[in-house]
Amino acid sequence: PDFEISIDETLTETSPEDHFFVASELLDANVVFDSLAPRFCGKFEKGIDYIGSTAEFDKTLEIHLKIAKKLSYRVSVHSGSDKFSIFPFIGEKAEGIYHLKTAGTHWLEALRVVARHDPGFFRRIHTYAMEHLDEARAYYSISTDISLIPDVNLVPDSQLPAFLEEEPSRQVLHITYGLILTAKNSDGSYAFKDELYQFLYEYESQYDATVAEHLKK
Repeated sequence: PDFEISIDETLTETSPEDHFFVASELLDANVVFDSLAPRFCGKFEKGIDYIGSTAEFDKTLEIHLKIAKKLSYRVSVHSGSDKFSIFPFIGEKAEGIYHLKTAGTHWLEALRVVARHDPGFFRRIHTYAMEHLDEARAYYSISTDISLIPDVNLVPDSQLPAFLEEEPSRQVLHITYGLILTAKNSDGSYAFKDELYQFLYEYESQYDATVAEHLKK
C-alpha cells in the first residue's frame, strides 16, 4: 500500500519545523508512510498555474525535500494539475522521488472531449456547475471571476472546447466535479454520471489521446 500523510489543507504554510515535527512524531509512533504533502508557499488553486513567487517556492521546496530524504519518504505536491511554472523546480530538485497529484487534469480533459463531441451534454454540465458554484466554494478556494465566463447557451458548438482553456471556466468545472458526478434526478437516477461514463467508453481512444497530449506539456 502507498500511504500518504497530508498536512496541506491548512490556512498557513507548512514551515520546515512543522514538517519535521509531524514526520518525526509519526515515525516515532511507528507509522509507516510513503509520502507527505506539506502546504507550500503561494497558491495552488485548482486547474490553473501556480500563483506566487517561483523563486520562493524553489527555495522552500529544497528544504522540504532535504527533510523528506533524511527521513526516507517522498514529498507530495497536491493540487499539482497544470502548475507548469514550478514543474521544472520539482523535476530538477526532487530527483524523481516525489508525488505530483494531477487527478484534476483527467477530469477536465474528459470534459474537453465532451465539449468536442456532445455540445448539448457539455452545456448541461456547465450550466449545473455554474448553478452550484457557491456550494463547491465551501470546499475549494478559488479566485476566479465568474463574470468573465460567457453564457454557455449562447456560445457556438465549435467554441465550446475553449471553455477548457480559460482559467475561470476551468476552475468552475474543476471544483464542481463531485457535485456533478453525484447529482441525481427526481427518480433517483444520476443526472450526469452514467451518461458521462457511457460517453467516455464510446470515446475512449479520443479521451486517452487528449489526456496524453495534455500531460506532454
